[in-house]
Amino acid sequence: MKCGFVCLALCLSAFCKAEDTAGLPAGFREDRVVETDHFRIYHEAAYAPVGITGVLEGLRAKLLLDLQDLAPWAAREKIAVFVYSGEASYVEKTGVPAWAAAFADPEKHRIHCYESPHLQRVLAHEMAHLFVGPYFAETGSSPPSWLNEGIAKMMEWNYGQEEDTALMNHRSFVRNAPPLSEVIAFDYHHESTSTMFLPVWYEQSASVTAFLLHRLPRTSFTTFCDALRRGAKTDEALRRAYGNQVPDVAALERLWRDSLSEK
Repeated sequence: MKCGFVCLALCLSAFCKAEDTAGLPAGFREDRVVETDHFRIYHEAAYAPVGITGVLEGLRAKLLLDLQDLAPWAAREKIAVFVYSGEASYVEKTGVPAWAAAFADPEKHRIHCYESPHLQRVLAHEMAHLFVGPYFAETGSSPPSWLNEGIAKMMEWNYGQEEDTALMNHRSFVRNAPPLSEVIAFDYHHESTSTMFLPVWYEQSASVTAFLLHRLPRTSFTTFCDALRRGAKTDEALRRAYGNQVPDVAALERLWRDSLSEK
């Protein structure tokens, strides 16, 4: 994703303006909603974006193939999606900058976005945040930034930006990749960084996350996330989940780099 469309998981309470008495964001009405089996889609414009019901249901089904163990609530609750009529309305009514083309509210199981050519990949990214955030919140914790954004970016690559998927599996990617320990330690919420580092950080986080989720047992990935949300450091969480196969971050980095394609 280009830097201008990086969708950080922004805090709703810090950026959104007050909701109306019906609990809807400003500009939305109860009579402008489309419902599917798993979504309640509110549209600020007179009509919902063409095809959005199919896009959302398709993304949900694909994402849950990887993340269903982290989001059991998704089987019984609907997700509310608020689609603003355009960039200007989105910025005015939410206070969120336009470069953050969408944001998730994991506590309320909501996604806010606006109509754009990038809507599918934006929704894939933010829906991933919606599935991951509450899992960690159950223990009063937050997902590590690299893992939270890595999962979201991976889903964006897989289900909204497929043409770039090969990039994260190519060995040439390693030339620009910083040490994995630096990627894991970095937190964009608290640290400033150059615009050159941030895209690489996103891509490397996604590539490493994809390695853990798709190259190693999926049940072990869930164990890894569970250990992290219960306070384990990364090395300890890796040992609990993968044993001697991936005993620490150094081993993970070595295995990940060796897995990248020469093609």
